[in-house]
Amino acid sequence: MKEPWLVINPPIENDELNSLFRSDHPDHRTRDYKTLLAHSLLYVLAYDGSELVGFISVAWDGGVHGFKHTEAGLIRIDPNQIT
Repeated sequence: MKEPWLVINPPIENDELNSLFRSDHPDHRTRDYKTLLAHSLLYVLAYDGSELVGFISVAWDGGVHGFKHTEAGLIRIDPNQIT
């Protein structure tokens, strides 16, 4: 795999996220991610070419603190390395 291409807050379909979560967690149950994405401080998707290979959601406390909330994928995204 080449260096993944990271995208912050892009449009994403539930089917794409459910497929990624299923590849990472075989017992994953299909869900609607719209609420999670809408309430995230930000989320980052990682792509290898056009293939979605990673996801991280950053939640926040309503103030100045953000923290990793949800992640999935064949790679792990370190939020400290996102510029």
